[in-house]
Amino acid sequence: MAVTKRHPNQNDSSSKRNMGRSRFTKRNDTKTAKENESGKFWTIPRTIFVVTFAIGISVVHRNHIANMFESDRHFSHLSTLERELAFRTEMGLYYSYFKTIITADTALDGMRAIMYDNITEYPSTINTLKRFNLYPEVTLGLAFRMYEQISSAMNWQTKVCYTVNRGEGYEPVQSCEGLGEPSYFFIESAFLLNGIMMGVFFLFGTLLSGCPFGGVITVAAIFFNHGECTRVQWTPPLRESFAYPFFVLQILVVSYILRTPRPSYKFSVMVALLNTTFMACWQVTFACLFVYLHD
Repeated sequence: MAVTKRHPNQNDSSSKRNMGRSRFTKRNDTKTAKENESGKFWTIPRTIFVVTFAIGISVVHRNHIANMFESDRHFSHLSTLERELAFRTEMGLYYSYFKTIITADTALDGMRAIMYDNITEYPSTINTLKRFNLYPEVTLGLAFRMYEQISSAMNWQTKVCYTVNRGEGYEPVQSCEGLGEPSYFFIESAFLLNGIMMGVFFLFGTLLSGCPFGGVITVAAIFFNHGECTRVQWTPPLRESFAYPFFVLQILVVSYILRTPRPSYKFSVMVALLNTTFMACWQVTFACLFVYLHD
């Protein structure tokens, strides 16, 4: 019967290898635990940084488009009538319905006036709320009425009026600035919404790239092609000024859902609400959604 002898050095080397593997495994486990803890710790500061940067970009874009509109129209130096005349083509049509709601005796009377309108297509009576997608004007009109009531009850100063001397040969006019002025309330709402849209673009680029620098590149690309990306700086009352930001936000939410293994049902509800709002604000949204779903 043969007996196999094992050299004592072989046992020592195998035990050393096992000990080395166990130590290596422990080190890796410790390192992984530390990385997870540091990842959890840095998630909160990173989120705060990204959200703060997105808010800053939103403010910058809102001021940018407002300054471009002011430079083009000199809106702050116009009288109330001249400001309303500055809304050319269909912009004046949309603003007139907003004015109908805020000047009516009650909000219900304003709604009735635009839902049973016999002036726009006289002598026919049409529902302009449905025909022209006036849901942004209805929302802003009701918000303006509430803002006036709250500011009156709280004794807030909502606008500042002054006399503008426009040179020799021209009579001075009274001009008012502030959210208490209907035209300012209307365009500032569009500027605010599109300012937030740029912050959403930053979040979208950050989500796809996994780095805030990707969001910066996205925002820079839009600013370099600003004239082709939006025209809210020239025509704030148009339909896309209110609809496009919701479309961008919907794309962000859908992208997040696709990157999440098991997304919550809340995101599906959010997509449904964003799509509904997007379609309610613009007549041609079906074409945008068709191309989006087809891709």
